[in-house]
Amino acid sequence: MSPFDQATQIGTSRPQATWRMSAAGAPKVWGMFAVSMLSIGFAAVATARLARRIGAPDWVGISVGITPAMVFSLQGSLADALAFALALWGVVLWRRRLWWAIALFCLAALARETTLVVPLACLAVGTNRERLRLLVPFGVFALWSAVITAVLPPPATGASNLVADAAVALSWPFSGWVAVGLDSPSSLAAAALVAMSVYAAVRLRTTLPELALWLVLDAVLLVLSNTEVTFAPANLARITPLAVPAFALALGAGRARAPRRTPIAA
Repeated sequence: MSPFDQATQIGTSRPQATWRMSAAGAPKVWGMFAVSMLSIGFAAVATARLARRIGAPDWVGISVGITPAMVFSLQGSLADALAFALALWGVVLWRRRLWWAIALFCLAALARETTLVVPLACLAVGTNRERLRLLVPFGVFALWSAVITAVLPPPATGASNLVADAAVALSWPFSGWVAVGLDSPSSLAAAALVAMSVYAAVRLRTTLPELALWLVLDAVLLVLSNTEVTFAPANLARITPLAVPAFALALGAGRARAPRRTPIAA
């Protein structure tokens, strides 16, 4: 559970549960719903910006709106959409505005800790100078986690930091898939998400290498997920929010129509 979720007590492995909150919690739920709607819009714009870099049509950004992770974020008033938008804009900016991107990565990690794979992906393809600065989000997350752990009581799961979360959620490769059944909806959804991620990573490895590594790291987390995660397709979708938009980017790469030129009158 991220520090954001611990502080707000909104995060849950079953998003629909938040709709059964008492009337006193309704403003918080609707406030997060509004934040999620805006975040999905900003993420769509960021995806369109990335699409232009690889010659894909701008409308590829619409794919964010049909991403399962974003749908579940809206349904459950979760922080996933906010974290995804922040991380995606970090990818858009980090080559030219590194410190702005680092700030976005820090905020994304505080909203959802799995987005730490994004600065890690940028760190892997960056220069030595960039790599040193891209360690900042990890330090900020560690510091904030320590503060939240010290101030708030531990969550019901008993996991109160990144290491404890990993111990609860991760296991041997595919063990979580086998436990719920390889022909179960969860395993089939996981297989589809991994397939889309791998395809997109291969297609984007030269044009958007940081995005390709993000996809690979998310896919690794999905493969290592245990039954605490794999029991519901919603949980799997939340681990791989980039799969659908990146798949759309990969399909649309190089297919944008060139702008029409108006003939000059003689």
